[in-house]
This record gives sequence, structure tokens and C-alpha cells, in this order.
Amino acid sequence: MFRACRVVMALVCTLLGHWLKSSKVAKLSLPERWHVAMPVVQKMIKVFMAPTKARVVYHGLENIPEDRAVFFVSNHQSYFDIPIIIEVMDRATGFIAKDSLGKAPLLSTWMRHIGCLFMDREDIKQSVQVIRQAGEQLKMGLNMVIFPEGTRSKGGDPHEFKKGSLKPAFIAGAPVVPICIQGAYKIFEANPGFCVKPAEVHVYVGEAVETANMSKAEQREFAAGVEEWIFRQKEIIK
Repeated sequence: MFRACRVVMALVCTLLGHWLKSSKVAKLSLPERWHVAMPVVQKMIKVFMAPTKARVVYHGLENIPEDRAVFFVSNHQSYFDIPIIIEVMDRATGFIAKDSLGKAPLLSTWMRHIGCLFMDREDIKQSVQVIRQAGEQLKMGLNMVIFPEGTRSKGGDPHEFKKGSLKPAFIAGAPVVPICIQGAYKIFEANPGFCVKPAEVHVYVGEAVETANMSKAEQREFAAGVEEWIFRQKEIIK
């Protein structure tokens, strides 16, 4: 419990420290804002992750294209999945996140600065708008990440991917890179009493697959293949 409090306090203090910078960043154009805000957010992430003493091992980072925006598709185990992915990105990267994160004081401001979009899955019209906006941001050069399960598995059985989750990549003709995170739930979700504990986390990054010019049938088949790859990795590395 004490360590969890330290994590929260460290993040809050860091966010407050960058509060004055936020108003200046907000005046920039979108691409400028994303690229200026990303290093700031990554510094926050280091402060946030340090007290957990988690050891994160990344596999396959060489599979990420360096010359264009990428759509990442990842399983979702933990609250720590977003910082684990952000920490290792070498370019501006936004997330399609649940709408409750968009209401979080301080944190939501910087999430918006790096291009995060907040989806209300109970509102179909709003969800469609977010998917389209994610596609437009990909066209503008921003990496985007989605957790198609829609909620954390917390180390249990994975949830079926939501239909249409890969649509932003098809809108933008952007390459899709699958990610499998294993062990992140051991930092927090697996522990009683809201405790944060050290854990070893492995992140597996698959090869990029081009989506431009895919037919509707190919898109459906591809989406199922991405889901299968991610869940197969999860089984292999249990």
C-alpha cells in the first residue's frame, strides 16, 4: 500500500511540475504539440515506473518501422500497459483509451497533448468518431495504439477483440504492428490490498504488416489473424 502511494504521489508531483508547460504546449499546432509533449510524458513515465521496480524486457523492437506512423494493436493486462508502451517509443504515440481516463485531473491533459483519444464504448456514434479521428491522426504522422479487448484481463483469460478495432489502420493505410504484453498484471492487479510489487514483464513486438489496398474480406481475415497472433504469444510465454 505504501509503495502504491509513492507511485501516485510521484506521478502527481511530476504532473504538477509540468503544469505550466502545458498551457504553452496547447498553443502549438497538432503535430508540433505531439512531438514536443512526447519527451515530457516519457519523463513522467520514468518517475511513475521507478517506484514499482518492475523489470520490463522488450523483444522485437527492430520490427517497428522508423519512417512512418504505425498502428499498434496490443492485449491489455494492466493499468501499467500504457506507460510500458510509451516508455520505449522513439516518436510521438497516442492511445485510444477509455473515456474515464479523459476525466482524470492533470493526467488527461498530457494524454491529449500526445494525441490520445478517449472512447465511450457505450456510445456507438462517439466510438465511430474516435476511430475515424485515430485514422486521421495516423495520416498526419502520429503513431496510435489500441487495446481491442476494451478492458484489462488482469492476467486472466483474454477478452475477445472488439469489432472494428483495426479500422484506423485501414483508413490511413498504415502498417499494423501487434504487441503482446505478459506479466504487467503482476505489478498491481494480481496483488491483494492495492499493493504495487516488483515484477518481470515481457513485451513482444511482432512484424509490421501493410494494410494499404486490402479488400474488406482481407481486412476481416487480417484482424482475426492479429488477434490469434497476440493470444498465441500469450500462451507460449505463460
